[in-house]
Amino acid sequence: MASLDLNLYTAWYCPYAQRTWAYIEYLGLPYNTVTVDPYNKSPEWLDISRNQGTVPVIQVSKPDKKQMSVPGSIESMEFLSDIKSEGKGFSQDVIKRADQKFWLAHIDRKITPNYYRVLTNPKGCEEWEEAKEQLELNLLELIDGAPLGEWFSDEARAGIINFALAPFALRMALLYPRFRDYSLPDTGTSWQAYADWVKRITTLPAFIASAPDQETYEERLIQYYASYAEGKGHQGAGT
Repeated sequence: MASLDLNLYTAWYCPYAQRTWAYIEYLGLPYNTVTVDPYNKSPEWLDISRNQGTVPVIQVSKPDKKQMSVPGSIESMEFLSDIKSEGKGFSQDVIKRADQKFWLAHIDRKITPNYYRVLTNPKGCEEWEEAKEQLELNLLELIDGAPLGEWFSDEARAGIINFALAPFALRMALLYPRFRDYSLPDTGTSWQAYADWVKRITTLPAFIASAPDQETYEERLIQYYASYAEGKGHQGAGT
């Protein structure tokens, strides 16, 4: 496919936007970064995001010079994978691709909602305990069930499932101990494999590139999510 003019609309704090940011870096595609405030639902932003008002959005200039937008993290990663994957993204095998999509849906339906519930509810309350239990249960299901090769052993073969989970894994490791005096389990083969994976994916050059101003990035995340931990944060910036 001919080289495309790609714009990535993103917000530095949003884990959904970080998915696409890290993935486009990983694929080595040229792109321009446009930082936006997704909470400002201006007519221009709603037009760019196709009335979604959320990040990320990949905007591409078509041959007729008109622009087309692909909103949503999974949708934009799939679009980028179709441009250039070289075995790194969605499989070209329809059966394997369907399995990848199953696990991507598993992350967004069963892991990310509980990630937020653990962060936003007071530790020890009934909803927090239920969210923690469901988070651990569904993470284990992913760790043990995702296809071989998706939990990469070297940086050349990180699968798309890695990038779907990585921004949330970083935030769980950073924010839970700080705000909820809680960490994911670290004993047992599966949890040890997960901990090793977190270290690998979060030190991948492509992932680091998706965390602007690296020296202060984690501290800024802590400051930003403090309101979430107090039950005052606003979800809905990304999808």
